[in-house]
Amino acid sequence: MFLYSNRFYIIFITVWIIGLYFIWAAFHSPPNDTRIKDLEAQIESLQYKLQNIQTDDRGSSQCESFRDEIKRLKQQLRRKKTKSQRKTC
Repeated sequence: MFLYSNRFYIIFITVWIIGLYFIWAAFHSPPNDTRIKDLEAQIESLQYKLQNIQTDDRGSSQCESFRDEIKRLKQQLRRKKTKSQRKTC
């Protein structure tokens, strides 16, 4: 009999709406423009650090790690740019 009462449907719809909100909030990502700018800033700072380390002879292992990090960030940036271009088309 509880299934036929209005209180059940109100509770059910309320829980359903709250669940949808939490799912949307969990998977919502920030806009791609800000993420692209952040990635570009990280790439620039790593390139600057790499130039400073390259002038210093004792930082060869650090140079390799910075190069790997720059490659990884550039790949992320390319993926973000292609995703944003696909959305605009």
